Amino acid sequence: MSISTEEDPENFVKITPDDHQELKDIEDRTTDLILCLDSTCDTLTSFQEMYKQFCQRLDDIRSTHTLDAVAVALRDQVKEIQYTRRKVEALLSRIQSTRTLVSQVVACKLWSLLG
Repeated sequence: MSISTEEDPENFVKITPDDHQELKDIEDRTTDLILCLDSTCDTLTSFQEMYKQFCQRLDDIRSTHTLDAVAVALRDQVKEIQYTRRKVEALLSRIQSTRTLVSQVVACKLWSLLG
């Protein structure tokens, strides 16, 4: 099906049933990415806790230094994963909106052809 706008009737966009399926596939992969980011964040958080416990087992001088390079690097990685997750969630929302729009456009076009 080809669709154009009233402002530019010569500029057509082709929408096929495959487009809807492709958007669904992208949506599924994006959802999987969110799960992977959550898992990575959980792993980093576990590393942070294990490192904290390791530092507590060291002598008193070592345990008072909480801003060492390993702790800072782990904390930075957790923040980066959380930021990336928020970006992926925003992308997922846009994908879902686009898929809904494609479904509605196809349905409207079919109803106009039938009625």
